[in-house]
Amino acid sequence: AGARLPLLAIQGQAKLATLAEALAPGEVARMPIRAFLHSPLEIYWCP
Repeated sequence: AGARLPLLAIQGQAKLATLAEALAPGEVARMPIRAFLHSPLEIYWCP
């Protein structure tokens, strides 16, 4: 048995902009990633 740490790793300015849009209120059907953007979740971004 091990600990599970949900994380999301993204790269690039365009994906960062998409993430910002997905974090805003809206329908999951429009952006399915919203279904996974809840606590606990660690997000890592690199340029």
